[in-house]
Amino acid sequence: VDFSFHPAELLYKLAAEATLPDAYKNGYKILLDKTGLAAKFPIPDFSAYQLSAPDKKSFQNNENEFWFECYHIAKYLKRNDLWSAKVRDKDAKAFLLEMLQWHHLNKQHTAFHPKLYGREMQSWLDETLWNMLCNCFSNFDEASSWRALDHMINLYRRIAKEVADTFMFTYDENLDAHMSSFIKTLMNNNPKDQQ
Repeated sequence: VDFSFHPAELLYKLAAEATLPDAYKNGYKILLDKTGLAAKFPIPDFSAYQLSAPDKKSFQNNENEFWFECYHIAKYLKRNDLWSAKVRDKDAKAFLLEMLQWHHLNKQHTAFHPKLYGREMQSWLDETLWNMLCNCFSNFDEASSWRALDHMINLYRRIAKEVADTFMFTYDENLDAHMSSFIKTLMNNNPKDQQ
């Protein structure tokens, strides 16, 4: 349950709007309203956070940004700058989540309303992908971070190719090959292994 306390100014604004903000479109219950304005609120239509199919530009942006973040993860892991690697890992996972949602959207025959930040994603992600996703998280150490990065790249590649095929886009094999090669070079030439 999520409770909100709003000033009267916001209630006036909501009462004057034709549609509700996404936070209220999927339903709400007024517990106390001394102004009586809540009776004028639009009725929830359960359309909040509905995922749309990607267009070519958004798909390409996702690819570019995911590989950009993976490049930085590898660079920071090579420098043993674990904090910076984790910050970039969080950003890469946002693009992975978006791709996973598009992947699931393709399997749906009805509207798909994923919760923000991947909440409750185990309820819609199939078991195989869920198990692959579990391997994409690491401890705060270099070795497990490299393994998690490798797993994340493999999962991303698998689902991005399927999304590309479904929506008739072209997966950027050239970008993948160049970035994967660069990342593997950094991973395999770890100075710690040579000491």
